[in-house]
Amino acid sequence: MAREVDPVHPRNDHDPKVSRRDFIGRAAVATAAVVGAAVVGGAIVRTRDEEQLWDEDAFRPPGQARVAVVPRTSYTGNLTGVVLDGLRAIGADVSGARVLLKPNLVEYDPGSVINTDPRLVAATVEAVRRLGGASVSVAEGPGHRRDTTYVMRASGLMEALHDVDSQFIDLNVAPATPVGLRSRYTPLGTLWIPHAVRDADVVISMPKMKTHHWAGVTLSLKNCFGCLPGRVYGWPKNALHWVGIDNAIVDVAGAVRPSYAIIDGIVGIAQAQVGNLVNTTSGPLTTVSTVDPIKVYFTVSEQEYLKYSNVKHSEADQSDNLSDLELQLVLADGSMYPERGRFYFADRQVDPKTGAIRMAGVFPNAGNVLRPGQYGRVRAVTKTREDALLVPQRAVTELQGTYQVAVVGSDNKVSIRPVKVSDRSGSMWIVEEGLKSGEVIVAEGALKVRPGMVVDPKPFTGNPELAR
Repeated sequence: MAREVDPVHPRNDHDPKVSRRDFIGRAAVATAAVVGAAVVGGAIVRTRDEEQLWDEDAFRPPGQARVAVVPRTSYTGNLTGVVLDGLRAIGADVSGARVLLKPNLVEYDPGSVINTDPRLVAATVEAVRRLGGASVSVAEGPGHRRDTTYVMRASGLMEALHDVDSQFIDLNVAPATPVGLRSRYTPLGTLWIPHAVRDADVVISMPKMKTHHWAGVTLSLKNCFGCLPGRVYGWPKNALHWVGIDNAIVDVAGAVRPSYAIIDGIVGIAQAQVGNLVNTTSGPLTTVSTVDPIKVYFTVSEQEYLKYSNVKHSEADQSDNLSDLELQLVLADGSMYPERGRFYFADRQVDPKTGAIRMAGVFPNAGNVLRPGQYGRVRAVTKTREDALLVPQRAVTELQGTYQVAVVGSDNKVSIRPVKVSDRSGSMWIVEEGLKSGEVIVAEGALKVRPGMVVDPKPFTGNPELAR
């Protein structure tokens, strides 16, 4: 958890406090403090052609953030106590405040984790109440789906908020007011800010730690995009993307001004301990990632990708065809991971150096058995062939684009026969034409035999797949 601290202008407890309601009217460039399973804070300040891109009187110079990394092995149990520990560790002050929680509720995908876990949101509602918050609401404006009710119900957030009797505000359609920006990283000038955000004394950003196709990663500041109404900026709020997503993040976060953030993810080993001296050049203090479910990356050849995706011709059918794949994961020790995965996405391009395309599958990982950086092999059943004729790949030789095998006749004489092959299955090749079931072929030493040569055939035992 993190709290904003200003080293240039130390906080004076005798200074008059400025309410969030008054402050939001002035907006500001992003100085974000964060809270959570792993939390970070800071500010985004940059110059372009020596032009001052923000009003200095609107905000103080950025300071250091107090950060608390609060470990938890699952979302069950006393999660409220974990959140309380983190908030207290950073000295979060929500007593008497109107608090708005902004989770990351993008859309619902049953096979992947892209939203802040509803149990964490509900636990934070209870934690804020125990710390004396005057009121606490949960608000979000999903950027991908207009039907917010569906996303809430499907993701489990509606049920979780019902259990803690918490209000939800759909920021896509809530009343909003144009607020002039005090920063100029984009040409927007003003932003429509929902009244629920404007009137809150404390906004807690609750991003789901994940990669983002444009911004690189979703964290506290990018999560603020959901505070702006879709009825003004569209779905998925492209008006904010078109002005430059990195600069839009600064202006939007400056208008929303999150006070704290709880980052939902899994934490790695801390690189600094209590008492260590750290500064802005110390590097990462820890790493946060999502591992349940976990993405598994693998590559397939361009030919294999085209062969499978072209089974159906329309783009929608191709997507459905890939999504139907049931993936199996063979771990580094040769054991089979017990859970089945599914196809998640394919990269936008084929690597010209390898001729392969990168794909990702998603596997359930409730016990956190799988960890980032592990090695494994992914396999899937892409087609089922009845009564296919299989021969070992080592029995097939290629000559100037044609394939042939050495066939042993009833008189034990060898003849070289051209064959037509198709798909491979493990170390076996499917033969379409040129062979009949029951014929004997040379699997070991095929390059040593010649037409008419008499051989003494022995059963081939070098391929365990033939024994099945």
